[in-house]
Amino acid sequence: MSFAQSNLSIAEKSAIKFQDPHDFEWQCDKDSESRKCHVWLWTRPIGGREDEARTHRHWAMIFEWEDRTATYEAINTHGYIHPKWFDGKPKESDERWQQRTIEDIGMYMFSPHEVNEAAKNNRVNCCQFSYGHVNCQHWVAVLGEDLKIKVPEILAIAEPWTAVVASVNGFIKRNKTGILVGTGVLALGVLAGAGITTAVNKSKEKKRRLPV
Repeated sequence: MSFAQSNLSIAEKSAIKFQDPHDFEWQCDKDSESRKCHVWLWTRPIGGREDEARTHRHWAMIFEWEDRTATYEAINTHGYIHPKWFDGKPKESDERWQQRTIEDIGMYMFSPHEVNEAAKNNRVNCCQFSYGHVNCQHWVAVLGEDLKIKVPEILAIAEPWTAVVASVNGFIKRNKTGILVGTGVLALGVLAGAGITTAVNKSKEKKRRLPV
């Protein structure tokens, strides 16, 4: 994730642009059998340093069924938010995830197809990346809301999870109609993940059960 836009003026950040909503490569998942799914939130420092601020973390949502696992996340592709998913969890050999934190979100009933469709239709897809307004954390927040996942409020610093998503929705809606938005729309700190504080390495993962 790039921080190049962090020095832009408020007006420049607010003038968000949108690509064609289907302007990204996507692999569908036709597994439509609904079954128990364990949901996890994985985060990692963007720059790879354990002491980085909590706002500088990449988020990915992991969906773990009894017979398979899938990882969903958003990436910055040439300045636009694009969804990405793959079978399995991030590999142990991936150095970016060696200082990860893991949050246990809980058990739900989903089919892989249902999750796949929610990610493909995430309303943050193809929005222009903005460090403070539209990034991987906001994408995961909207995915969780669309799947009716009861994400603990500990993951939001200043507002409940639903209020954070509402702010994202309002930001996108206003910018699609050409209205500039000021600083009060959404601060990245709201989604900084207050409960995500302990970095871990390959040999030791700290998993903490949160109330659902």
